[in-house]
Amino acid sequence: MSFNTIKINGKIFSVSNADRFTSFWRFFNDGSWESSTLNIIKNNLNSDDVYIDIGAWVGPTVLTAASTGCTIYGYEPDPVAFAELQENISINQLEKINIQNCALFNHNGVMNFGSGRSTNLGDSVSSLMNGEGAISVKVIDVSDEIKKSWFVSAKMLKIDIEGAEYLTLPKMSNFLKERKPIILLSIHNMKTSGCAGLSGYFKMVINRLNILKVIGFYKFKYIESRKGWLDVNASWVPFDIYKKMNFILSIRGNRELLLSDEKINI
Repeated sequence: MSFNTIKINGKIFSVSNADRFTSFWRFFNDGSWESSTLNIIKNNLNSDDVYIDIGAWVGPTVLTAASTGCTIYGYEPDPVAFAELQENISINQLEKINIQNCALFNHNGVMNFGSGRSTNLGDSVSSLMNGEGAISVKVIDVSDEIKKSWFVSAKMLKIDIEGAEYLTLPKMSNFLKERKPIILLSIHNMKTSGCAGLSGYFKMVINRLNILKVIGFYKFKYIESRKGWLDVNASWVPFDIYKKMNFILSIRGNRELLLSDEKINI
């Protein structure tokens, strides 16, 4: 098997499957892929902290968290991405990482799961809510999982679950109010969330209003500002009333939110 080499926080990591993921890891390594998200992880975690990655994919945010020495718990339902994630953890001999091949959702059971944009699993947009080439994956009720000791002690959560956040996050509401972890939250568009047409538009408006209700107690709220998918200069700006209005109405676009109950390094 061939490997790529990347540098995070001055540390060298190896990553697998060079044939498929070479372009992605090149974007990651030059700082153009989700630079604002990665900076939050690098600048606000240390070896005493617990970080939870919900939607870990092949591991870019997991490896970034690992560079800080923190303890990591991750969830990834896509079996192809999960295998890559396991390999990337193994080849770097990382020991403080615990991962599960399942999705966190609003109930326990088994659900259809698709690639999001093709028949090939393993892409970062694989989803419970949308996609062709469906398989069945295990889903765990998040209201059970948040009772676990690692959730209770977590300093930071990253939630990127391709439209399932609208049904999952409300079940975390009381936990979030009580524990107030830092959250990196990806909010997805109509198509990714499985909504279509005029009725889908209004459903999405309601979904985003509900998200604002769930996160309303956080003292510090930011939204990502970036130019396109790849932007080395992406940054966090205050999530003010005007940006909230745009967030509610512009439901064809994805949005990245940063939430904290205290000032952090952004």
